[in-house]
Amino acid sequence: MLVLGISLFTLPFIIRFIQMKKFLKNLSVICHMYDWKIVDEEPEKLLEILKENYYMDAEWSAYNFLFLKGPSPFSMYFSFKVVDIYNFYEKEIVDKVKNKVVKCD
Repeated sequence: MLVLGISLFTLPFIIRFIQMKKFLKNLSVICHMYDWKIVDEEPEKLLEILKENYYMDAEWSAYNFLFLKGPSPFSMYFSFKVVDIYNFYEKEIVDKVKNKVVKCD
């Protein structure tokens, strides 16, 4: 009975961890795509993106405004909101990234 209780208590935390890991991985892929689309449009940013930890100073980088200036993974993990990009980021920011990444040339 104790094992069942512990399992039922820890199962939601394990599921949330898996959801967060998948969400952050997908968000990282989107940030990577966004940054390289910016470089395609503005080739002078290529030198900037080749530097190590470029996103720390680059205001245009999706890593900067989604990861560094966005909500922390810790606060997202312990939030009662469903793990969805629209629940943690403003709609304008999500649409800005979406328009750049999904844009067909």
